[in-house]
Amino acid sequence: MNYNLKQRILLTNVGITTVLLLITYAIIYPAIKNILELRGEINIIQQQLEERYLKTQKLKRSLKELSEIKSLVAEMEKTLARPGAELIIITTLEKLAAEHQIDQTLNLDFTDEQKQKNENNLPRALPQYYRLSFLNNGLFQNQLAYLSALQKLPYYLIIENINLEKRIQGEKKFTAPITLRFDAIIYVESN
Repeated sequence: MNYNLKQRILLTNVGITTVLLLITYAIIYPAIKNILELRGEINIIQQQLEERYLKTQKLKRSLKELSEIKSLVAEMEKTLARPGAELIIITTLEKLAAEHQIDQTLNLDFTDEQKQKNENNLPRALPQYYRLSFLNNGLFQNQLAYLSALQKLPYYLIIENINLEKRIQGEKKFTAPITLRFDAIIYVESN
């Protein structure tokens, strides 16, 4: 088999091309395919890591807010009355009225909405509370001082309605006694 130069070059080119095609098909194509698959998996892992990072950031923020909320809850719990504290509340309010020269009539009722249905079917912040009804008689400035002193009590009073009424007509503005009526709620710590 004697090949001329043209045929040898052609056979060499065909051989080199065949070897290159075999190398491409056997080595390069699977490597490129693996690289593309790895790129896709890396993108998925990167997205998952980013989601986990965001969740971790939210968790850290929630933990920080949780400690703030716990301190606020502890502060709010201090404003709640204890169950069975009716006598203490009444004594405190009567003492306050006496200090401000107020003639006070006070009614206190304990309400447990877990045992009875709310009149408006609107839920309260807490199911147990004391409902207080005040009827105070005294000078206007004493009434204002009394209301101001109520704010400083360790209880958080929610005043639902308030009514000021002048009983004696014809007297000077600030020397005539007035009647102050209002209802208030003090929430009770749940058992």
